[in-house]
Amino acid sequence: MTAARQKETMSTRLLRFALPFCVIVAAAAAHSAPSPLVRITVDVVDAGPADAGQTSAQDGGVGGVDGAVAGDGGAAPAEGWGVKIAELLRHPSLKGALTSLHAVNIKTGATVCASAPDLLVNPASVTKVVTAAAALEYLGPHYQFETRIYLDAFPEDGAAEGNVYFKGFGDPQLTSERVFLMVGEIMQQGLKKVSGDLVIDDTWFDDEREPRGWDRVRGEGAYYAGTGAFSVNFNSVTVNVKGGPEGKPALVTIEPPIPFVKLVNKTTTSAKGRREISVKIKPAKGGEEVTVSGKIASDDEKTYYRRVSNPPLYAAHLVRETMKMRGFKIGGKIKIGKVPGEAELFHVYHSLRLAAIARDMNKSSNNFTAEQVLKVIGGGGDQPASFDKGLVVMEQFLEKTGVKKGTYTMTNGSGLSHQNRFSSAQIVKVLQYVYGQWRYMPDFVSSMSIAAGDGTVRKRYRGSPAAYLLRAKTGSIDGVASLCGYVPNAAGDLLAFSVITNGFPPKKYREITHIQDDIASALAESR
Repeated sequence: MTAARQKETMSTRLLRFALPFCVIVAAAAAHSAPSPLVRITVDVVDAGPADAGQTSAQDGGVGGVDGAVAGDGGAAPAEGWGVKIAELLRHPSLKGALTSLHAVNIKTGATVCASAPDLLVNPASVTKVVTAAAALEYLGPHYQFETRIYLDAFPEDGAAEGNVYFKGFGDPQLTSERVFLMVGEIMQQGLKKVSGDLVIDDTWFDDEREPRGWDRVRGEGAYYAGTGAFSVNFNSVTVNVKGGPEGKPALVTIEPPIPFVKLVNKTTTSAKGRREISVKIKPAKGGEEVTVSGKIASDDEKTYYRRVSNPPLYAAHLVRETMKMRGFKIGGKIKIGKVPGEAELFHVYHSLRLAAIARDMNKSSNNFTAEQVLKVIGGGGDQPASFDKGLVVMEQFLEKTGVKKGTYTMTNGSGLSHQNRFSSAQIVKVLQYVYGQWRYMPDFVSSMSIAAGDGTVRKRYRGSPAAYLLRAKTGSIDGVASLCGYVPNAAGDLLAFSVITNGFPPKKYREITHIQDDIASALAESR
């Protein structure tokens, strides 16, 4: 563990100074009246009360942040977890970086520990905690996204004259399998043939597919997939590359296997060696072209995900191919358009419930889902739904949690941005608020990853006091590592916490996450 390695390198001078200041904190907390926050620091002899205002990068300490702080009713002991957190915050890997830490007791509201809790930093995908909470607050855990199917005329003997229209309302998890089920439901309602066109209506969302903040980082990966009111497979394709016989091309397959996606295979298979595969995607006539090149060992296999450039056209092709597969006949062509006012509603397909979608969004940190949800949240008023309308609702939600307008920056719902800014104290306010909302709190907590169990922390915390107890949301982007969630302490009290570090070189990312994991583990050991 990072803490153990750290103890070997930490000087005795650190412990000589830190231990007395922990004693001061414990003594202050022993008074009957609430005590002021007290900093544990090795940089000064005095341990005075913390400032009431916002912590800035110039507040001192290693990397421009303070040491651990114990608060009223949550004092750090003279040894054990409190000292461990103080040591971790002074780890050499944090030198030059900014760290905001805050932890509170859910039951009492008392601060357990803090370090620059009001410092505004980039939370990366921890932003999804705010998005998920707002969606559950305003839409409810049982909300289902709709896809409506309209006809120019109702069918007779299984056939309908005119067009069939599919209008999307932002379902973020309309996968190939669910399109198959949707077409099956339509056929069960007595429709098996249309004489006209297949029309996809994507107009419930505006034309802005990517949120603000993504302009600095662009890529072909599925995590950059744009939004769409009618979207399938997270607006991405799956490319699987498997080594073949030595000297032969690799075995490359694409999901979904539809003519819309054309494959160019320029790979070779080697007996052994390092994988050197490139997967590029670009618009092509009538679809997308995926070019796979490089080499792969015969016993190697890797899956890649790439975003598509024309989501509604991609969806239209998938729906048509699925209809063909199920024996549904379409007399006309594929079109992207709008449902006419005189068309008749024939069927409504419902998505998974929001509670299940939120689980996938947070546990797998799905950017596409988060941005879809952000637009849907803002879709209750005038159409079309947009990012800006969603952000207005987010602003209203944050006000309810006690996070005031103008004290943070939020430009998107996923956190895939270098523009978002929240403090750890603000993230913890959201966690505190949500835990008091019995209507959806269980679903929100269930959406977070289980330490050592699943999601983005399935390989972390093994053997830790926090294993299988901590419910966490992680975040990462260049120079950013973040972690927040809930963890019970050794006394059985539930803590809400957030720790966010910015401004470190990419090569230190793993070490920074070890430090954050050790802080969460120390909180699990606290009393």
